[in-house]
Amino acid sequence: MIELFDIIHLEDDEITRRLVEEIAKKFNLKKYKGVNSLAEFTETLKGSRARIYIIDELVPEINGMSIEQLASQAVTSIRSVDKYGAKIIIYSAYCESKIPDIVYVLKCGPSEFIKTIKRVINPTS
Repeated sequence: MIELFDIIHLEDDEITRRLVEEIAKKFNLKKYKGVNSLAEFTETLKGSRARIYIIDELVPEINGMSIEQLASQAVTSIRSVDKYGAKIIIYSAYCESKIPDIVYVLKCGPSEFIKTIKRVINPTS
């Protein structure tokens, strides 16, 4: 059985995960799952889906390893299991995202995050 979350968030920084979870609650997105490595994200996708996927561009492949640009691999994993319904937000502290076919790319940090969540939840407003 597939578990459905409002948000699955790939982010290696625990403080950022908590911040995103708190912001999400303000939009009634209460079912949140944060993971801290590409390996954990890929494992999560085996039994879970989300309304919104939030991906940090720079994360470790395995928890505790150095960070790398792995967002494109995360997107590939999402697209392999959630081909049509995936809403994806990618954010980068370095503003270097070059990943095609993304719903939203957030490059301006937390101050723009709330606006982006609003656009993802309600694209017509």
